[in-house]
Amino acid sequence: MNHKGMKCMNESMRRSDRQLTDEETLRLFHEAEYGVLSLIDENNVPYGVPMSFALCDHVIYFHCSAAGGKRISGIRHDPNACFTVIEHTKLLPQQFATLYR
Repeated sequence: MNHKGMKCMNESMRRSDRQLTDEETLRLFHEAEYGVLSLIDENNVPYGVPMSFALCDHVIYFHCSAAGGKRISGIRHDPNACFTVIEHTKLLPQQFATLYR
């Protein structure tokens, strides 16, 4: 999805047969319980943290401390980020795979 000038990774998705529509993506964001925020810290080291979130008017809101912390300093260092939500997971051990949305 590309709202308000944001760059999107899914524009060159390898498995386009699995790409969600904008409506499916919004439904996923409204139904998912948590996501993983991935950033690059001041030392250019990747940092990912699972967290709860809220979506309102195509804007993702995260809970964080007013004192700052690694999330805020990472966003200040490099505002490019990735937020991944996953739901409906089902392990398929015989196939060494996982179904998810």
